[in-house]
Amino acid sequence: MCYDTDNKKRIRSEIVVIQKHAGRQYRLAREKKPFMVEEMDRLFFACRYEGSNEGFVIEKDAFHRQVQRGRIVASPFESALAI
Repeated sequence: MCYDTDNKKRIRSEIVVIQKHAGRQYRLAREKKPFMVEEMDRLFFACRYEGSNEGFVIEKDAFHRQVQRGRIVASPFESALAI
């Protein structure tokens, strides 16, 4: 049996990067409304807008790609929950 160790390392590093998104605050680049990212299950994030019951669900891989492309950015706003 042959293993591709380089591919395994790449996959592991991507998983670690994706897991770092949970618990952080982001916003869509074209909007000002921040949202919190929460771990939903192994494939999806649940994103809830601050001070609202509104939100959305997104695949973790898709979320990570959107962050890399600059469509989702870290929010410069402080969370009201952190104060």
